[in-house]
Amino acid sequence: MTGHPNMRILLIVLWALLLLACAQPQKPETDAEHCASRSWSGWAVVDGVGDFPFRIRETAAGGSLDVGFANLYAVALENFSYADQSLQFTWLAKSGDPRVFTGEEAWDRIAGRIDWTGNAGTFTLHCAARPITAQDSEAAGMNLGWYLFQDPEDPARSAVWDVRRAGYGEVYFRDVRSGQQRIVFPTEGGAFFTGQRLNDPSVIGHELHIEQPNIVFQATAQQAAQVGRPFTLQQQEHLIDSAAGPIRVLVTQRDLNPLGVGLVVVPGSGWQVAEDEKFRTENLAALGLTVVTFDKRGHGQTPGPTIRPFQDTADDVLAVTQWAQQSQQTVGSWGVLGISRGGWMVPKIDGLNELYDYVVLAVTPAVTPFQQEMQARLTELAEMGLDAAQLQAADHYYRALVTHARTPNDEHWQAYLEAHRQVVDFVPETYRGAASRDAEDWAWWGLNGDDDPRPQLCQIETPTRVILGLEDRKIDFDDTTNKLLSCNHQRDIPYLHIHPMVGVGHNLALTYDGPMWAFDGLGSEGLEAIWQWALMHRNTEHESTTQP
Repeated sequence: MTGHPNMRILLIVLWALLLLACAQPQKPETDAEHCASRSWSGWAVVDGVGDFPFRIRETAAGGSLDVGFANLYAVALENFSYADQSLQFTWLAKSGDPRVFTGEEAWDRIAGRIDWTGNAGTFTLHCAARPITAQDSEAAGMNLGWYLFQDPEDPARSAVWDVRRAGYGEVYFRDVRSGQQRIVFPTEGGAFFTGQRLNDPSVIGHELHIEQPNIVFQATAQQAAQVGRPFTLQQQEHLIDSAAGPIRVLVTQRDLNPLGVGLVVVPGSGWQVAEDEKFRTENLAALGLTVVTFDKRGHGQTPGPTIRPFQDTADDVLAVTQWAQQSQQTVGSWGVLGISRGGWMVPKIDGLNELYDYVVLAVTPAVTPFQQEMQARLTELAEMGLDAAQLQAADHYYRALVTHARTPNDEHWQAYLEAHRQVVDFVPETYRGAASRDAEDWAWWGLNGDDDPRPQLCQIETPTRVILGLEDRKIDFDDTTNKLLSCNHQRDIPYLHIHPMVGVGHNLALTYDGPMWAFDGLGSEGLEAIWQWALMHRNTEHESTTQP
């Protein structure tokens, strides 16, 4: 090359700049450049609030917003603008405070920031496959409710979906066993595709089609399509007799191929009526079990004293089980589920080893209520940051509480009040014990506080799955496991099978800060672990083939 040296230098620089530009990734030609549907779906993440899905659509009046989990639909937006690869709008809160969204198109999405009335936030949106209309929720064509994807050879490989709708055309389906959930959006021709949470590619490729009344689902092109058949849950109420008086019983079962496996449920401390464990019991019934629940004494239609020893409730469970085994002729095997405090009662059922084919104890303590409560509260107080002196005072306070509950008298009451005064400034109210006005609370502790479950646990000779959460703060996992293993070591056959659940707390729910778009935000709540154990001990001769 000849010519002026400066010219040569200039040409070299220009050539280098050209090579550098060619090396940069080029923005693909996509509809994101100009969203033809003028509709977007995505997620917002707001400090102090959480994350949630929302939908935006351009309207003749400007724009509208749908937030399904908050039951907000067609909310009018202010200052809506979509031009020059920018999307801007203002969402007015009920208080009138503005929430300003400002985003720019980048690659295949719009990403931006939110000024959320004192909180910062971000959002990500994808162009919807077709325009969102006010009629989409009616025109989507997917029936809501339960669907069974049955494996004819092995029920353990069957799947059940719980299908719900929110927003304009958005459909949520949840795999009942795992608790996993996906959001799908309608496309043309009655098909659906799964939406994305932020930019998670793992959910792409799932296709659903409606072939009324069924759902046809295909995860990938290489896998065979699966057909989900709709079913409903049937419930029957009964008022049965028992030695302690009438008991209201509720039987829940799906109307499509129930498995012929029964389960009597004994819930935890918050339990009052048969419907109180609705999420867990209805989902177990959807998975094919015949689930039996009942009103506790003194609640609903079951008369009697609310404060009673564990043994009295165990006697009611016995009466309910005997009635169920006689009345539910299509059920060939029976189990019992004790959850938390219910696990103290289940081992006390007279004739347990002859009554049941399987037992499930979920987050059940292996110590007395006094020991469990003191241990749990001190553990949680330590995690709150109380120092050694405060924890020692709290320990003294709980011991004074236990002493008065065991042998109530003026001396013990005054000692309790003094210990209470010492901790009132640093032990939260919810972590303190009963006050003088809570006579029923003191009575309950007097009846049950020293009830040790270990002798009965060690006598169980029915296959028993013990579900424990590794993040449980109300039960000491290591201590409980050691006590249960000691029962197994006393016998030739280990009847107590420990089933630890990673990342799970006392409510059998995932303890991490999950997204607000989950139905319950809690995952499966141990459903699959309970269901699998029931299937392992079913009598297949009684499996039903009932059609809807």
